[in-house]
Amino acid sequence: MPAETTLFGGQLTSIKQLRDRLDKLAKKQPKLPDVDKLLTIYKHHTKFDQVLVFEGDTIIDDDLVIDADQSWVKRNKICALVCFGDLTIKGDLINNDEAFWPLLVVEGNLKVCNMLKGGLPLIIWGDLTATGYIIPEYNDGPIRVGGDLNSAGYVPRCKDRKEAKGHVVLGKVSGLVLDARNDLSADDLHRVVVPDAMNYGWFNLYTVFEYGREGKSIWRETPLEKRVVEQDEELENFLANPTIESTDPTASGSLEKPDTVLSVIEEVIKEKIKFDPDNYSYPENFAEFARAQLKQYPKDKVLVLPGGTTIEDGLTLDWEEDWVERENVIAIFCQGDLTVKGDIINRTLEGGVMLFVAGDLEAENIIKAGATLMVLGNLRARGIVVGEYNDGVTRIGGDLEAEAFLLFDHDGFVRGDIRATYNNDHEDGDWRSLLLPGLFDEDEEDYPNIGRIWAFKKLGREIFI
Repeated sequence: MPAETTLFGGQLTSIKQLRDRLDKLAKKQPKLPDVDKLLTIYKHHTKFDQVLVFEGDTIIDDDLVIDADQSWVKRNKICALVCFGDLTIKGDLINNDEAFWPLLVVEGNLKVCNMLKGGLPLIIWGDLTATGYIIPEYNDGPIRVGGDLNSAGYVPRCKDRKEAKGHVVLGKVSGLVLDARNDLSADDLHRVVVPDAMNYGWFNLYTVFEYGREGKSIWRETPLEKRVVEQDEELENFLANPTIESTDPTASGSLEKPDTVLSVIEEVIKEKIKFDPDNYSYPENFAEFARAQLKQYPKDKVLVLPGGTTIEDGLTLDWEEDWVERENVIAIFCQGDLTVKGDIINRTLEGGVMLFVAGDLEAENIIKAGATLMVLGNLRARGIVVGEYNDGVTRIGGDLEAEAFLLFDHDGFVRGDIRATYNNDHEDGDWRSLLLPGLFDEDEEDYPNIGRIWAFKKLGREIFI
């Protein structure tokens, strides 16, 4: 495929033809530190020799994604983008890459909604204005701003080095600044950032950018101090006598043999979970656990519910439930969407009734231990989704939307987007830096009491530090 002559309204030009103009920019006032070095940094990282040039003031109506592995960057061998004027990006500027190129050079002012910046060096002689947030990712490259920097939140991360300084803003910096150059712990972030805006102990970029576009603040009104939660009578009474509203769902469907249902489930999985390794989509990642549950109990029953079923209260998936023992139910298979107006609870660490939903699942809270939960569509919880222990798995074929998605020594996979505060052992590890002290038993250092997490949510209390 031939290279394009124009992109985003800009013109492709050889770096050799642009060399004199870049040298003049390097001498332009205000004099930016190390700018002569930064304007040649691409030479150390790539052999690409084309520059995308915008002559005069330029407006890009959508997001601008600039990564070294973008197809348009590679195809056109672009080492830098240069705007000789003001550059306005009406969407977000996204550089989600560790590479220290392409460069982005703006002679005038740069205005964006949000900015995610990885290794890309950013050189601006005018003002940098983000109506939302400027968030670093990976080992981000240096920023040079000759004018002012304005944003709803700016998180500098690039440190000074012997060969060059980190981020430099010659003018005023307006908006909240959270300095990440000396590393921020998850505890540091939780003190100043609202829970929705955090993920894996760092920023939840989906939420941060959504807040930026909507003009909402990701910052807590008052930074939290470390809090000790005193046990009170209301909480202790709830923990001693938890109210679990659970429904017997057998009247809503039919009881079938496991081998009959398994063949249907395997066909539905093949239909809805496409084999796509590039997007971590594997039908067998779902089918193997359905197969294991149904083949383990071949003489018992599967409760088959029609799509569109609504359970008016909660649903408990423990072996000790009356309807489970009475009918020998080892799984629930809903053929389409399922709505549970209360909580879905499974307290038994060593297993439980498998819940398999071919469509979307909606519930209040989901607190799940050893039972397997599989949803081929989207999962929407008005509260939290918790997976505990390693006897069961959680598999979501679409998106997960909740206040929080917490995994404690649990195998949980979401094929789509996670729109929730998401934390797990593998990424965060130190739960005491994330969750309130009152959620832990006195003799337990590493893991919170899942029953306490559920109790806090039922009583309308915050669980994060």
